[in-house]
Amino acid sequence: MISGKYWPAHPHPLPGESLSCWIVRTAHANGLKVQTFCDREFGKDFQIWNRDIDRNAPEWLLAIMSDKTGTPIKQVRNTTARLYEKRLFPKLHSASQLRWFMALKKKHRTHKGYAQQYCPLCLKEDDEPYFRLQWRLALYTFCTKHRILMADRCYHCGGEVEFHRLELGKANQVKVETLDCCWICNKPLSSAPIQNVNLYPKLVDQRWSNLLESIDRQLYPAGALRYQNITLLHQFCRLLSSGRYRPRLSKHICTSGHYSQPELKIDSVIFEQRDIIERHTLLQLAWWIMTNRNRIKTAIHRKAVRVNLLYRDLDPDTKRYVIGLLTH
Repeated sequence: MISGKYWPAHPHPLPGESLSCWIVRTAHANGLKVQTFCDREFGKDFQIWNRDIDRNAPEWLLAIMSDKTGTPIKQVRNTTARLYEKRLFPKLHSASQLRWFMALKKKHRTHKGYAQQYCPLCLKEDDEPYFRLQWRLALYTFCTKHRILMADRCYHCGGEVEFHRLELGKANQVKVETLDCCWICNKPLSSAPIQNVNLYPKLVDQRWSNLLESIDRQLYPAGALRYQNITLLHQFCRLLSSGRYRPRLSKHICTSGHYSQPELKIDSVIFEQRDIIERHTLLQLAWWIMTNRNRIKTAIHRKAVRVNLLYRDLDPDTKRYVIGLLTH
C-alpha cells in the first residue's frame, strides 16, 4: 500500500472525466502500472477491469478515490453513470441494458464492443489527453465544440479503445506518455480523419446541440429538452433500430424530412450497440420527428407507428406525459 493520507500524486478529476480514466491517470502519476496500482490499493480480490466501473463502481471504491485524492465524494460519484440517474434514465442498475449508456461487452479485461468514443480534436488539444464520461453515451455522436463526428475505434487498426491496457503485458514499460494512443498499434487516436457534422433542419441542430452542451456542462435540460422528451426520443431510437418496426417508420420520416434511407449492417440490434455512424443516422431521424408533436401525430395517423409503442415499458409518469402530448 502507498502510505500517507493522500497518494504521493493525487490528481483530481478533469472536467467531465470518467472514473476509469481518472484511475489510470492516477496510477501513472504515481509511477506504477495500472494493474500494480489497483492490486496494491484496491486489493487483488476485486479486479476492477473485469467490469464496467464507469457504470457499476462500488461505493467503497469511490470512497477510496475520494479519501486518497482529497476529492469530495459527490464529485467522485459524478465520474460514473450515477451522474445520469433520473436525468437520462430512471434508475442505475447493474444488469441488462441501461438507457443511452453503451455497454463495454467485457471479456476478462478486454472490451468486445466499441462503447468508448472520443473526439480526435479534443484529445489533440488537451494538455493532458483524457476521456470524458459523456463519451460513453449513445446519443453523444458528435462533439459540440468542434462540430465533428465522434470516433469509436482506432482508425489505423480498427481496435477498440482501451486506455487501461496501454502498458499491460509490456514488462519493460511503466511510464505512459499519453492516453492518446491505441493499445494495439500505438498510433495516436487523435490522428483519425475528421468528419464534419451538418444537421438539418435548424431546429434539429439546435435541440440536439443544446442537449449535448447541457450534458457537457452537467447542467441538465428543462423545457423542450426535459427528461420525458429525452425518454420519448429514446423510444424512437429503439423503434428505428428494430427490424420489425423500422421499415415503415423510417420510410415515413425519410420521405417527409427529405433524408436518405439509413443502411444498417444488421437488421435488429439495440440502439446502444450500434456503431457511431448508424447511431448518428438514426438519431437524426428521431430528432426530426421529435421537434414537432404534429409530426408524431401524422406518423400515427398514417400508421407509420402505433401509439402504444411510444409508451411501451415506460414508467407511469412518462407514459402519462406521452399520452398527454399526443392527445392535446
